Amino acid sequence: MGWRCGAVLFAILFFLSSCVQPELPSSLPSTGLPVAENTPSKITGKSEDKVTISIVYGNNACDQRLKTSWGFSCLIEGLEKTILFDTGGNSALLLHNMKELEINPAEVDVVVLSHIHGDHVGGLSGFLKENPHVTVYVPRSFPESLKDSAVSFGAEVSEVSGAKELLAGVYSTGELGTAIKEQSLVIATAEAW
Repeated sequence: MGWRCGAVLFAILFFLSSCVQPELPSSLPSTGLPVAENTPSKITGKSEDKVTISIVYGNNACDQRLKTSWGFSCLIEGLEKTILFDTGGNSALLLHNMKELEINPAEVDVVVLSHIHGDHVGGLSGFLKENPHVTVYVPRSFPESLKDSAVSFGAEVSEVSGAKELLAGVYSTGELGTAIKEQSLVIATAEAW
């Protein structure tokens, strides 16, 4: 699949513009954190497995097939499970872009939400209508109404407060910041950049 939209490399995936520097847990591997195309997966150890990030929602027109709007969402493949990180601000736009990129919502296993701003969580309900069989990782400080809504679709909600491993080789920094708490996603790969 490769990079579908933009060649953005995240050491800590979408750490936003916060000045907070996370203290990562000591259990994080020291092999490097970047996620990149054509990087053998440390998780499976198979050289043919590659971690791929596809930007599916954003405000940059880097693929003419995609609609743009303020917000963010990306799909992470090649790990133990397929992850949708954030859901953008509008479910119709998110689902349109997923269709254009030939991403089947039913193939997503996990949704990780970084923070409560609408441009990062606005597409969640529409996505859950298409695939309610996911675990949604949210900062513990998220409003109960959002958590209850996700559960009402059939999703499992898992709250994150401190740094922890979510899946094999996939970590949350835990809640960061003060006014609006957020979490970042850290992915261990075989090679550092």
